Amino acid sequence: MSNFTLFAALIPEHGWSWSIPAVMLVCNLIALAICRVAIQHPGEGPDLPIPLALLGKFGWPDLIASASFGHVLGVITILAIRYTEFL
Repeated sequence: MSNFTLFAALIPEHGWSWSIPAVMLVCNLIALAICRVAIQHPGEGPDLPIPLALLGKFGWPDLIASASFGHVLGVITILAIRYTEFL
């Protein structure tokens, strides 16, 4: 049995709502804040085309890593909220 089938069996079926992307956005912002502090060598690799003053020295690898972490965090949060039927 694959993991997807297991998740599909555990999560009750609900329709889509605007709270789902809001949770994902908040999780990505939290991940960005965590990665900004946790990355040991920020700014290594190619720079972003638009300098973001809030991020300081932040490159493409840092942005991709924080976005990936944010999506993983968001999916886990959405599945947990859906499982508890809070969303």
